[in-house]
Amino acid sequence: MQRCVIRLTLRDRIQTVINGGVADMTPFTIYQGIWEIISPSTAMDIPELGVVACPRLYEVTYENVELLARHLDDGSVEHTIVTPLGQLHKATRRESGYGSTWTVQHYVKHPDDYEVLAYLLEHSSVKPSEAALRQAQAAAGDRGVLLAWMPRAPFQRTWIEYTGIERLVFDLQDCPEVVHHIFDLMLEDSRKVWNILAGLPITLLWCPDNITSCITGRRWFEEYLLPYYEQAAAVLHPAGKKLCCHLDGLLRDIAGLIARTPIDVVEAYNPPPDGDVTVAEALRIWPDKVIWANFPSSMHLASEDEIEALTRELIAQAAPGHRFLLGVMEDIPAQVGDRSLRAIARAIRQAAG
Repeated sequence: MQRCVIRLTLRDRIQTVINGGVADMTPFTIYQGIWEIISPSTAMDIPELGVVACPRLYEVTYENVELLARHLDDGSVEHTIVTPLGQLHKATRRESGYGSTWTVQHYVKHPDDYEVLAYLLEHSSVKPSEAALRQAQAAAGDRGVLLAWMPRAPFQRTWIEYTGIERLVFDLQDCPEVVHHIFDLMLEDSRKVWNILAGLPITLLWCPDNITSCITGRRWFEEYLLPYYEQAAAVLHPAGKKLCCHLDGLLRDIAGLIARTPIDVVEAYNPPPDGDVTVAEALRIWPDKVIWANFPSSMHLASEDEIEALTRELIAQAAPGHRFLLGVMEDIPAQVGDRSLRAIARAIRQAAG
């Protein structure tokens, strides 16, 4: 008897695996932002490639605070936070390959600056953004899904958005009570967002924490990140939401702690050669989690045969495939992006028979 295979839409394929089912082929996705940089028209020609939009579905406003930005001649942008207690300044640059904004100079340069940061957080409010939801739904359509942005864990948010890791490490030793006050304010801020997201008609929530054990380590992960995920899940799981956390670094040293979290989807996980946990190991270590792997960025520069071989190997390790998706969530050089995406898609198509 000939087997009947039902071809799913790209969105259905993604949702099937996210919900623990087996799709007709391994879901293959790309962030909307990367997709637009590479070439939307080209990507549209790859029928296996789904798009993932990561919108902020809430608006943040501030009382008695001004947020200013000034473009400088060297291509950087100077950002200024103006409050009645003083000002904070940072400088950023946008890199061309991925479109990421990189901080050249951080807001917090001295422990006294935390007072200004505390004022900013204390005078913030949030509300739902219906326009952002409509725009993201239109962008994804049947081709993909939404990963709705939620705030980073306070530890990650502080060093990524305000201090840099060196400043935060020193201040956790020299003035821990000041830093912990900031963490508490950020947690309160997160709770406001969780309550908004819990009531929206979406399922997947994205925590862009950018975790790597080289920085976070076991002690800080257990002290600062694990409790955050537990508190978020206590609010969001009863509302039917799934937590997708961007864990894109070296994870072997904290793999056991990740297993203890209520995270539903380990998103942007990097298998070797870029990461240090294989797909087979990831599925074994995290038996209750979906693995949404990033195709290793370094391999986009390899030959098409090597790209296809690695894709087949990843799929084979993930068999039967009920907890595995493959995506592009990190750097992909624009000059080889089209070639690499097509090679990955060919291997996925061949693996599906």
